[in-house]
Amino acid sequence: MQQYVHKTNPTDKYHFSTVDVDIGQSHRETRVFEKHAPKLIELGLCPVADRPGTAAGNRGWTTVSCEQMTKRLSWPQFADRGVAVRFDRGLVGLDIDTDDPATKRAIKAVIHAHGITCHSGVAKRGSKGATVFLHDPTGAIEPASWQGLDGRPIFEILAGAKRKTTLPPTIHAKTGKPYTWLTQRTLFNLDSVEDLPTITPELVADLRAAIKPWLKPDRPKARPRIAVPVRDGGLSFSERRRLEEYARATVRGCADDLAHMTGQRRIQAFQTGCRVGRFVHHGLIKLAEIETAVASAWSACGAAKKHGANEFRRHLQSGIAKAVHDPLELPSSIGGAA
Repeated sequence: MQQYVHKTNPTDKYHFSTVDVDIGQSHRETRVFEKHAPKLIELGLCPVADRPGTAAGNRGWTTVSCEQMTKRLSWPQFADRGVAVRFDRGLVGLDIDTDDPATKRAIKAVIHAHGITCHSGVAKRGSKGATVFLHDPTGAIEPASWQGLDGRPIFEILAGAKRKTTLPPTIHAKTGKPYTWLTQRTLFNLDSVEDLPTITPELVADLRAAIKPWLKPDRPKARPRIAVPVRDGGLSFSERRRLEEYARATVRGCADDLAHMTGQRRIQAFQTGCRVGRFVHHGLIKLAEIETAVASAWSACGAAKKHGANEFRRHLQSGIAKAVHDPLELPSSIGGAA
């Protein structure tokens, strides 16, 4: 079955209504990557060769350059693969991952209000919903995902070189049917990515507000623990100074352990956050000071090269958040009961 766009007059906006038409196996397009990847490269976009029967891209697709992919166009093992596109160089996608009529109406109303028409935009469909392609000239739009009441994503902003989407006429890995274009314009007949409608922070905010009734409620944030005296009368000036030195020594020790590790370094970053988090919550040391020490160790052990220079922050901050209710105790070496 292939879905064709429902034709509308030139003033109409996006219409996701489609007509199903039988399409035999013999009519399915072959050598998809070989035919369509060059058109993406002409736009300055990086194509991805999806492996047959899956949505997995070719090895290293998040880092391979367009120039390298150009050389691979002639590789025979890529010719019959599906074609996908990476979200970089200003390309952004609005992924509507639901067929719920009310949710779709709310999203389409916002899209219409921002002037995105079926003649100016580009959209495609896989197994459900749609993906609308837009242009981000600023590079400021970040990826995001919103979950429905059942915990599954219903709407995503696809952005950044670590995200991709499969394009028509690739065969969908689950349905066994081709992806289809919902608009007359496609990524294969554009003159430039800049011809796509522009995505703005205002559009993102309006979409977020429109789908709020169908979103899973946010978890209530943990109330930060107020620093309390560790004993009657609180800390003396000298005790506080010694405790600050103890906190810094703990950070240095954790960072030194991380710097000499060859594995489980993300776990170590998390455990570091768990150990020193109480010092942050009680105002004895600043988060920036901890991040500086851990960043240096993260680079020294080679984790920055393997996982990314800032990957440690997520694990460190997760550990610090976990320690929000940890009591502040005075080690016996400083004074007072441990």
